[in-house]
Amino acid sequence: MDLQNEPDAEKLAKLLGGLPLTLDQAGAYLEETGCSVADYLQRYHQQRPLVLARRGLHGGAHPSSVTTTLQLSMERVEQEHPGAIHLLRACALLHPDAIPEELLAAGASYPGQRLQQVVTDAYQFDVMLSALRSASLIARSPEIHALSMHRLVQAVIQDQMEPTEIQLWSEHMMRVIATCFPEPDPTVWSQCERLLQSALTCLQWLETTESDLPEASELFSRVGSYLIRRGRFDEAEPLLGQAITVTEKCYGPDHAALIPRLLQHGEALYWQGKYGRCEVVWFRALTLCKQYLGPSHVKTAETINNLALAYYGQGKYEQCEQMFYQALSIQERQLGPKSHDVASTLSNLGLLYRDQKKLEQAEKLFQQALHIFEQLFGAEEVHTIYMLNNLANVYRDQRKYEQAEPLYQQVLHAREHISGPEHPDTAITLADMAMCYREQKKYEQAERLYQQVLSLRERILGPEHPELAKTLYDFAVLREAQGPTGCATSEKQVSKNKRD
Repeated sequence: MDLQNEPDAEKLAKLLGGLPLTLDQAGAYLEETGCSVADYLQRYHQQRPLVLARRGLHGGAHPSSVTTTLQLSMERVEQEHPGAIHLLRACALLHPDAIPEELLAAGASYPGQRLQQVVTDAYQFDVMLSALRSASLIARSPEIHALSMHRLVQAVIQDQMEPTEIQLWSEHMMRVIATCFPEPDPTVWSQCERLLQSALTCLQWLETTESDLPEASELFSRVGSYLIRRGRFDEAEPLLGQAITVTEKCYGPDHAALIPRLLQHGEALYWQGKYGRCEVVWFRALTLCKQYLGPSHVKTAETINNLALAYYGQGKYEQCEQMFYQALSIQERQLGPKSHDVASTLSNLGLLYRDQKKLEQAEKLFQQALHIFEQLFGAEEVHTIYMLNNLANVYRDQRKYEQAEPLYQQVLHAREHISGPEHPDTAITLADMAMCYREQKKYEQAERLYQQVLSLRERILGPEHPELAKTLYDFAVLREAQGPTGCATSEKQVSKNKRD
């Protein structure tokens, strides 16, 4: 049967990874049963072990089924290297591409000392991998110190494992990844990214086994926190929600361990512009803070500050201002006037006053916060750069463009270097610069930046985010200022964004 004539042939080829054995077996199945490629895909997803074990009546160049062929290969390798099966099982529950070798070394303490002996002995590890590579069970990328495993090899190994075995291995690898996955900081982002796919795959297995280990909550939390720092809020939110679910299973719905989980989940919601949901989550966190830590604890103050931000996002300025000052009072009393927490709350108050056109007060607060952040972290740090952007916005509002422009350029350069060109923070600075150029009637420069911001925000925030709507509005204002031609182009751009 000619698979090229089937609309789902590309999906099938991708699923089978282009292996001659698997394509031959699939073709024989289709020919003998007369089912379509779409039907075969459905059978595969619903009854994979049976499909892979069936060779068909005509073996052709490959007389054994995929399952039988791979089982024989694994048995031959295991006879020579008894620890190989443990390595294969560990890899079968991680992402098939770029499995970091350091995870396997860290996971060598799994019951069964043969794996520990082989993985921790570099020479023996190389010898075992040579046998696995010869059997086409594993590939190795020495330049990045990573292994990879074909998806069908993973599928056969997974189908051979008992549910309890899958749970034991997924829980073990989860603990290993949780140990290796660092607290998210720009200096270790490359390490986080290297472990990310393996972490996500492992967490998916934990969800299927309904594991409720505290370590699982910690890994959900760390991965979600990293994704927030990288501006990938829509990916972070469900993971942080799962961290809450696991913590509730472990400790109950009113335990103090929920406080950091709720704060993180609220942060993901906040940056997505889901201020109402964010308010509910942070209010729950505040209730727990007061219950377990008391009304004057610094974590309580942090949560009050966060909740005030949720009110700020909804335009509830009176409640917002009161809560900012409440948080500030606790922070200054408990931490002193030069702490990170104090600077963050001063900055948030500055944002509120800027929105209310109290520009002198806003500038003063931003200057105070900037001074604290510079003293604590230096000039080239995320918090300091954020404060410079806020200060540039106030200068722009005051029409001090000669002061605002160089600050924007400084911030943009720093954000592209620290966070990357595809980060929401970078888009914020580009949008602010576009506004600065628009107000000075530098329309061509403003237009170029708005186009860049629209593309960025639609890609990284999604079509429903409030910031995208704001950018579309600001761009329309620019086009109106440019005259009839500009207005027409703006309408086309808005229409295109809605269609896309």
